[in-house]
Amino acid sequence: RDAVAALFALADRTAASPDAASARAASSAYECINEVVRASPADAAPLVGQLVQAALQKLAAALASAPATPDARARASDLVALLCGVLTVALQRLAGDDAGRAIAAPHADAVMEAVLAVLASAAADAGGGGPVEEALLTAGALSYVAGPRFAAYLPAFTPRLVAALANVAEWQACQVAVGVLGDAARAVDAALAPHADAVMAALLATLQNPAARREVKPLILSAFGDVALALGGGFGPYVGHVIPVLASAAALAASTAAAAPPDDDDAIEYVDMLRHGVCEAYSGLFNGLSPPAGTAPDPALAAALAAAAPAALDFCADVASRADGAD
Repeated sequence: RDAVAALFALADRTAASPDAASARAASSAYECINEVVRASPADAAPLVGQLVQAALQKLAAALASAPATPDARARASDLVALLCGVLTVALQRLAGDDAGRAIAAPHADAVMEAVLAVLASAAADAGGGGPVEEALLTAGALSYVAGPRFAAYLPAFTPRLVAALANVAEWQACQVAVGVLGDAARAVDAALAPHADAVMAALLATLQNPAARREVKPLILSAFGDVALALGGGFGPYVGHVIPVLASAAALAASTAAAAPPDDDDAIEYVDMLRHGVCEAYSGLFNGLSPPAGTAPDPALAAALAAAAPAALDFCADVASRADGAD
């Protein structure tokens, strides 16, 4: 407790200073707080809960400030991102067991309110970058703490998430948003259904957007699998859109692998990312849409999966043959 209090005091003294050395000191202080939290023993969970409350108070003050100059606004933006980072680490620490989640639960509403305030502020300023990415990561950590109760936040959070998914200009925030969608889908399962049209439309649009960074696209393929597992049979309306996309991604992986020189590490890494995304998407599709044991299959879904099976098997065979060749 004393160490964290001293680090907060150091950060408070240096965060508002205009010189670069003070800014680095404030950033280092917050990073040190994060490391203290990560290394804290199990019986420190109540103190981590107090840290969540303290970080929320500081974040509210930072959001309420009205910086007058561009430099001051940049420093305030950095501070917001750092405080969101503290919240993320603290929630991740508390999500590890039932006792920690019980300590975090009373703060859940306030955490989501803070996340939404950060995202709204960034949207109003036409900004992005650190605060958006860190706020989204905080929401992802909250989903692990809240579990199925995270569904209560989806009506307010989904529009902000969709905006980040669609914002290919801020590709790092877009990349984080794809991962957070997966976190949310695993937390709420079928409760994602009312928001599925919006998130699937955003994923498909970004995947097909030529301006989107290629690093994001394999993650979107994996996200299809996460959404399919969450929705189960409710994913049926999207199968017809997703199956051709997976076939195209598998073909791109095969053609890129065939054309890449053996020493082109970037191409090889991208092929591996594509294959991983396609594998996770097919796995989510076949597991999510399979009927529970003892339940009759939906004829339309069964037909869709049967139609997809040959392409999935061809993909698996291609990957296996290339792996054999590499050996």
